[in-house]
Amino acid sequence: MNKIQVRRAVPADAPALHSLVAELSPQTAFLRFFAGVGTPTSRFVAALLRRDDTHGAWVCAAGDDLLGHATWGRDGDAAELGIVVADPWQGLGIGRALMVATLGEIADRGLTDVRLHVHADNARLARRLSRGATTAVLADGVVTITRPVTDLRPTPSPSPIPDATTHPHPSPLIRQKWGSWAVPASA
Repeated sequence: MNKIQVRRAVPADAPALHSLVAELSPQTAFLRFFAGVGTPTSRFVAALLRRDDTHGAWVCAAGDDLLGHATWGRDGDAAELGIVVADPWQGLGIGRALMVATLGEIADRGLTDVRLHVHADNARLARRLSRGATTAVLADGVVTITRPVTDLRPTPSPSPIPDATTHPHPSPLIRQKWGSWAVPASA
């Protein structure tokens, strides 16, 4: 049985990422990209996989399939973060696991704030992310939220149970749907 794994994206993920984006429902694609995407171009997919000093990309994979994707890019003094999870896998903790991994990389780059752009139609997420935000501004139907990275990262557990930054504990729904979860030690 394959494990669900959160890991850094690599160029070889391009075909699976193309499929993930192409198979998003119109609503999910709109809430993530603020536009209809349809079939993504190879240039679009390459941009989502960009990894350099000012950009990063992570995926949640189950074997050869991608269940989710996260990307970040330096935006002045902050990192702009975007996450999408395949429709059948939403609400199971994959977005949170991708965010935790991505925030670790952002912090390693010395950035202390993260900026998230959430469509106003995604009110539940906007409310959740806005709690405790440094700023949350609504303009043109988009809520732009700025938060310290440390506010969004889980606090390390004092117990011998590994903390969520290296070994997220899946929800019972993840275990039921897939069976296991792994994050490489190098994450």
